[in-house]
Amino acid sequence: MIMSDFATTGDGLVAALQVLAVVQAENKPVSDVCRKFEPVPQLMKNVRYSNGEPLEDKLVKEASKKVKTV
Repeated sequence: MIMSDFATTGDGLVAALQVLAVVQAENKPVSDVCRKFEPVPQLMKNVRYSNGEPLEDKLVKEASKKVKTV
């Protein structure tokens, strides 16, 4: 999370403090306040490429096709 009012990069501590501020303002349990989003499956995989443009590499294209079919 990037809280652009406070930092230009992702900062876990700032994000946590902002979540706590909302919890306090709502005056509800954290379990109620934080159940706003459904988790989405995610797969992260490193793919090595030899040189040139990484998105044009054969292995990268193959990995991309596999992900799109999941």
